[in-house]
Amino acid sequence: MKVHAVAIALVICLAFTLTALAQPGAPYFVVSAGDLYAISPDGARQRLTERPDNRITAWYLGDHDVHPSPDGRYLIYRDAVEFAADAWNNNETGNIAELPSDLFLIDVASGTEVRIAAHAAGTTWNSGQHLYRTTYGHAAAWSPDSRAFAYIESETGTPVGTLYRLIVYEVATDSSRALREWDQDALLSQRLQWTANGLQHGTVLYAPDDTVRAEVYLHEGLYGDYPVHLDGRAFVTVEPLAMNVPDGMIYLLDIQTGDYYQTAGYVSVVSSTSPQTSLVFVDYTNDTRPSEGVYTQAGAFVFGATRTPPYPVAFVIAPDGTRFAYDEAGVGARGSVIASASGEERVSEDTIVGWGDDLYTVFDPNGGLRLQVTTQFETAAICGSQPAAGLVRGGSGHVLGDTPNRLRSAPRIDAEIVGAIPAGAAFTVVDGQQGVCSGGARWAQVTYDGRTGWTAEGADGMTFVTSG
Repeated sequence: MKVHAVAIALVICLAFTLTALAQPGAPYFVVSAGDLYAISPDGARQRLTERPDNRITAWYLGDHDVHPSPDGRYLIYRDAVEFAADAWNNNETGNIAELPSDLFLIDVASGTEVRIAAHAAGTTWNSGQHLYRTTYGHAAAWSPDSRAFAYIESETGTPVGTLYRLIVYEVATDSSRALREWDQDALLSQRLQWTANGLQHGTVLYAPDDTVRAEVYLHEGLYGDYPVHLDGRAFVTVEPLAMNVPDGMIYLLDIQTGDYYQTAGYVSVVSSTSPQTSLVFVDYTNDTRPSEGVYTQAGAFVFGATRTPPYPVAFVIAPDGTRFAYDEAGVGARGSVIASASGEERVSEDTIVGWGDDLYTVFDPNGGLRLQVTTQFETAAICGSQPAAGLVRGGSGHVLGDTPNRLRSAPRIDAEIVGAIPAGAAFTVVDGQQGVCSGGARWAQVTYDGRTGWTAEGADGMTFVTSG
């Protein structure tokens, strides 16, 4: 990546249009005595589930278990499997945060329920091969048109250890398909986000037909985690595995170009159906509350989570983004509270769940975001000592010296060899990501003789390619 001093002024509003918005009369959902209910705008109460007693006592449904479709027609929730619930209730297992789970789809209008992801018949607690789906509620996302639901499942007890799958469920056909599979050694994000840009998982963006719309590679030693959309562009937050990022600083990778940016701010949450006008849950990452508080888009402080009882936890945001809800826990707890930006509150004895889908963004309470291109991660250890070869995206280059340059499937020295570029031969530079650093070398994505792959620009003080 050729470094240049470009600063891009961005505001929190996300300039894209989702294809389906939650209807003004859409219900919200609550948990009461272990079962799910839909509450209509006029206050009518519709019971949606009749969970068996063993599942109710083993697994209390919370917001992270419930996923309403953007149009409010469907609800998908996860629940403990019967054999796991029995094991928990019979004290056959210790205190664990997650139980093996199945997924259920409810048609809210009719109340019909279908189990859409189930363990194989005969699976037992002692079998050791269990499936965990939409872990902690992050690994799930509805398509904007409410036609498909994507989720990550992990399977324990396989020959390779834990195996992960990215799965898409189609409502109309009641069918599922796997987009991706990886083992526990692959450091991939456990968060999904689905917008008009496509389904984003880590540094990959999928189109509706399952093809890869964009895929970029990280420099060695980096991890991509939260999917973020700003000004119509898809990003992923970047975490250096060997350094601590200062509080209030975010590193981002552009999914389309592979460029790195830094900005002051926090990973935050807005309503996916009204991102431009939604209230903002600031710094809502590794907790059940927005650590920095709830703000308006203009930066006005609305609500702050107290550190004394009763504690506000389990925050959810309304589809229209103008209201939010939370549970109170501890001495003096009132139950669930629905609040607005103006400070109005309404208390409910039920636990409010699945009110609206979250959309990750970056927000700076002190002002509008300003992204700055960064070379923070281009160290000699991962990039080598020589400067970039000066290749231009969409341009051409040729191999220097007397030996061919290998063409690999990824910018890593251990990646599959897919071809070779002879000494002196010309190649075309891909109009996409370039200059990925790995193994003490910079890598260029090029095309030669009909094959596209990655070739090293140089290493150990030697330059292998040049532009032109």
